[in-house]
Amino acid sequence: MRAHIAAAVVVAFTIVGCTTLFTKPVSSKVAAACAHLPAVAQSACRESGDAIAKSYVLLTAINTTIMDNVKSEVWTREQGREYLVKSIDAREKLDRVYDVFTKGDYGTALSQANITNLLIVALQKEIAAQSRKAS
Repeated sequence: MRAHIAAAVVVAFTIVGCTTLFTKPVSSKVAAACAHLPAVAQSACRESGDAIAKSYVLLTAINTTIMDNVKSEVWTREQGREYLVKSIDAREKLDRVYDVFTKGDYGTALSQANITNLLIVALQKEIAAQSRKAS
């Protein structure tokens, strides 16, 4: 019994932790990174930075949905863990895109952010469909 409670707490804290990681720091770092560039590069910097920040925000919404569905017992803990693993995988991919951004390769960062965003949107749709099925 205690193991189940401990596992639920770990999952809940992991989900909550994922929801708050990066959204604010990325958006403020994007503005700072782009501000000191020549005007020609600022547009690509802002566009790639915005795409990355929006993807982090979408992951936050996904993680909140996962947590809410587990808490309200719409999903089992196992289902929540399954989607959490997918969310963490997407976040790790997005973290790698952010690394490309911080190295100043804004064109590559933008294309990778767009591809990663497709993965995140697909995950969001999968979660929404599963939530509708379970309700």
